[in-house]
Amino acid sequence: MQINLKKVASQWHGAIVVAPVVSLGILAVRALGWMQPLELAALDLFFQLRPPATTDERIVIVGATERDIENLGGWPTNDWILARTLDKIKAQQPRAIGLDIYRNRSIAPGSQKLERIFRSTPNLIGVEKVVSPIIPPSATLKSLNQSSSSDVTLDSDGVLRRAILFPLPGQNIQSLGLAVALIYLHSRGVPPQTAENGALRLGAATFKPFESGDGGYVNVNAGGYQILLDFRGVSKFKIVSLTNVLHDRVPKALFRDRIVLIGGIAPSLNDAFFTPYSRSEGDPPMRTSGVEIQAHLASQIIATAFGRRSNILVWNDALESFSIIANSTIVALAIWQWGRGSKKRSASKLLYVALAVATIGGTGIAIGSYALFLGGWWVPVVPAILATVGTAHCLVIYIAAGNLRKAARESEILRSQLATTASQLEAKIVRENALPEPSPKSPPAHPLSPEQEKNRQRLKERYKERREPSSNDSTFNRD
Repeated sequence: MQINLKKVASQWHGAIVVAPVVSLGILAVRALGWMQPLELAALDLFFQLRPPATTDERIVIVGATERDIENLGGWPTNDWILARTLDKIKAQQPRAIGLDIYRNRSIAPGSQKLERIFRSTPNLIGVEKVVSPIIPPSATLKSLNQSSSSDVTLDSDGVLRRAILFPLPGQNIQSLGLAVALIYLHSRGVPPQTAENGALRLGAATFKPFESGDGGYVNVNAGGYQILLDFRGVSKFKIVSLTNVLHDRVPKALFRDRIVLIGGIAPSLNDAFFTPYSRSEGDPPMRTSGVEIQAHLASQIIATAFGRRSNILVWNDALESFSIIANSTIVALAIWQWGRGSKKRSASKLLYVALAVATIGGTGIAIGSYALFLGGWWVPVVPAILATVGTAHCLVIYIAAGNLRKAARESEILRSQLATTASQLEAKIVRENALPEPSPKSPPAHPLSPEQEKNRQRLKERYKERREPSSNDSTFNRD
């Protein structure tokens, strides 16, 4: 069965013209990064709408609150207080301890005691900052290969949405969340492996490195080894104060077989970041402490390794582009099919139909994208909605412009026909009302009889005589 392409193009020219133009325009705008803020805002909204996960009982945070800082006389606390805190936590036999406190110099008293704790606790991980500005680690922990990175990466709007597993390419410096998660997983018989593409594999999960154009991002910094951070929600970890730990006001088995992260959570420490939940939690926006960020990362790694959650997945560029073109094409075909079905459909009805299609299509895309997000996929929702709405409105304009051009052509033809008809009518009227001119050689309409002609000649001579002057009259005139 052969398809007459010329006929198809003639019948569907509106959809064929509008859909590609709108799609290419949206793809071009997206490639310039102008849609990235809207895409990130949509991602944040999906996080906020998603049912929060339950509290992760595998992780406990020992946080330094404002009251702790006041009781301890300042921050950071001295080595003796820190050593005593670590000793009490260590006594409950946790799986891993993450110290999210910079300790690149000693703070007397208690430096020797803290040194002994460092050397006798193989599951203790300290932190350093390896990306400018650099903050060195504890020399003791560094020498024991028990140091990790606390570096984070922020988007252009200041929101933290990605996590760093390895901040420096080619170097085995792990982030704090990854380091304590690896210790926990190793104790549960889940060692780290390397996938065929070089990615990190843990149990059932492969952690695909983030690329600069993943999801709604466009040409962002993808340095190091990053992943999209899958937050559990707001405050989804057990948090106890540093003072309560020092005074034994916590359950005796609270830390057993768990990951314990120690760090400051007081707002005055300025170690907090905006997250996708910030704008939904009051004004001014709430910030999440750095130690909680590391807890979210450790929780995500462990849950995905056990197959209970999945990392956030994204479509490749080709599939994202196809989805935008497909949405635009479907809307164009639907509206064009309805719009060309009857010549009696007014422009207002066509506009209503276009608005209905755009609304239904945009709503369907939003709901579908949210459903995919619940399943672990982040797909471009804003370009698809803009393709739907933009195609509907542009096609209405295209149809209206075509109707105007058609009406103008028909009006010109009608004027030409009227002019021709008027000219023909005028000529007909002239022909019908014109009088015939008499011929100069034609005989009189009523010829005279011989007697009448004789009398006519006699009268003519008499008239002529009277007109001529006599001789007497001439003499008189000369005198």
